Amino acid sequence: MKLVIPKVFLTLVLTSALSVFSFAQSVDEAGEALNKAIQLKKAEKYEQAATAFEQVLDIAGMVGPDAFDIQSTAEDQLPLMYFKAAVKAYKNKEYIQAADKFKVASEVAEEYNKPGLAEKAGKNVPALYNSIANSFRKQKEFDKALNYFDQAVDFKEDYAKAYLGKLLTYRDMGQDDKMVAMADKINELGNDRKSQNSANDIVRTFYLRKAKTAIDGDRNSAALDHIESYMKYGSPDAQGYYVAALVYNANKQFDKAVEAANNGLSNVSDKDLKGNLYFELGNAYKGQNNKNQACTAYSNALNGPNGEAAKYQMDEVLQCN
Repeated sequence: MKLVIPKVFLTLVLTSALSVFSFAQSVDEAGEALNKAIQLKKAEKYEQAATAFEQVLDIAGMVGPDAFDIQSTAEDQLPLMYFKAAVKAYKNKEYIQAADKFKVASEVAEEYNKPGLAEKAGKNVPALYNSIANSFRKQKEFDKALNYFDQAVDFKEDYAKAYLGKLLTYRDMGQDDKMVAMADKINELGNDRKSQNSANDIVRTFYLRKAKTAIDGDRNSAALDHIESYMKYGSPDAQGYYVAALVYNANKQFDKAVEAANNGLSNVSDKDLKGNLYFELGNAYKGQNNKNQACTAYSNALNGPNGEAAKYQMDEVLQCN
């Protein structure tokens, strides 16, 4: 008796056989792709190896559970290839490429649950972008500098060094309001004392210079605004306290002038500056109608740059004993 196989059953058998053959072929392809990737790694062709491991993952993903070991090996190696590619670029002094590659390495390591490698790669990203930006700043290529400073803070929002770099860039560009805003941002972060001190020193110098210019031009109100801003950015030095006393006296704020002059005198070594501080202290006490204290202060200013003016105040104005 002749056996007759139904066409539908025959189609199902053929389809199943083809599926098994296709499946087996895919596992082989995954293995071959893995071997290729490993060879590229051994040849230190890390970027090509990374691409090859990506292909392994694509193939293994289509195969399913039987390619799990192959997939696991690729997942373990892929972040490392990106990291090694970044290190290689850095050693070749390709710093922009290195920064970009460390960024990718950090992101891939996070994706494949390699927190240690992600952190290690991530530390390099803002530092490199910051270094690149400072190089452009020194070459006065300010737009490029700001771009890379921004990339640093885009990756690490609280990276104070990049904000300091932006501060210096805005200072060099003459954009004073933005410069001050960067100092405020660094102070708000409060996580990098060295950057904070540098930012405050720069802003204090800026406001002190503006206060001096304003007081020399008899713009007393503007000088007062500048000196008040100056006082917000850390403790002044003796010279700063002297200018503050000068400005406060010009604006008839004698109590503040007394305080500023005395603060300056508490930490001054320069003889001329000491004489100037005593002279402003005398002016402040005179403004307060405190004759005895004014006479004492003026007497300490006699050997300073304003000695003649101090003597006049003692002899002709206050008639000190």
